[in-house]
Amino acid sequence: MNSVILMALLCLRMAACASPHESSESKRERSIEEAAASLEGKSDADSLAAAALLLQRDPARTLELLARATTLAPQRPDLAWLHTQACGKVSGCDSQAEAERLRILDPGNGAAWLPAVAVAEKAHDDAMQLSALSALARATMWICTGPRSSCISPAP
Repeated sequence: MNSVILMALLCLRMAACASPHESSESKRERSIEEAAASLEGKSDADSLAAAALLLQRDPARTLELLARATTLAPQRPDLAWLHTQACGKVSGCDSQAEAERLRILDPGNGAAWLPAVAVAEKAHDDAMQLSALSALARATMWICTGPRSSCISPAP
């Protein structure tokens, strides 16, 4: 019995020695959470969108924040694009409906057709894929916003 207690005390002591201070990664995560919470408490679309971008590791929360932002500023294509992207990462969210809203807000932007191409590829629907790719070809510009965007320049 004494050896079990001694072993437990030794394990506790080793655990305490292993992490005597908060790691720099933990500090960074805490700072991100604090910044996001501060932004989330504001009532403007830009602050909500910024909070969503900070919290991308939590897709459901990101989607909720972007939904709030697009409700506040429904005519902004940049927010519609971010909302469409977030929707595609959460099961049960209809990214096609979000992409359609983006196409209405920004009809010449080829980036609005990217979700339709992805859905067509997943469904192995050649007709849908051809339709979406044709629409992409007719686009007058390519403007995507958000982190790691691959579309950054006007279409030729």
